[in-house]
Amino acid sequence: MMAFLGGTVYMFLIASLGFRQDVNFGVDERQYAKARLVMAILSLVSFIISMTSSSVAWYQWIPFDPTSKSILWNKRDKGYNVHLVATAFEWVMALDLLAFLMTFSQELHIIQLQVVLSRLQIISSSYKRSILRQVMI
Repeated sequence: MMAFLGGTVYMFLIASLGFRQDVNFGVDERQYAKARLVMAILSLVSFIISMTSSSVAWYQWIPFDPTSKSILWNKRDKGYNVHLVATAFEWVMALDLLAFLMTFSQELHIIQLQVVLSRLQIISSSYKRSILRQVMI
């Protein structure tokens, strides 16, 4: 849950920076900033609902079979439905964060990387041994 909270803070930070940005990357930066702000608000609301409902589910949880040592939820356990709400909103946060990261595709599209590979010389094991002998002498 702390990762989701950190992601939500990051979303608000990037959205606020988007409103202050003067550089144009070939996209309408204001529209992206507004969309990112909406996504950040959705993530915050989802976080609050998820934390609240998971706390309620934890306090309501009484296993249907108290002798069972399983920590998995059963449909007959008290608090199961509230637990499902918490899980659903966790997924909403995860998908919202992925969608948020996808909004960078247009801005990052203009960046080009050039990878240069050079030939590596492979030193044979016999050569390594001869060097080791010289060093040890």
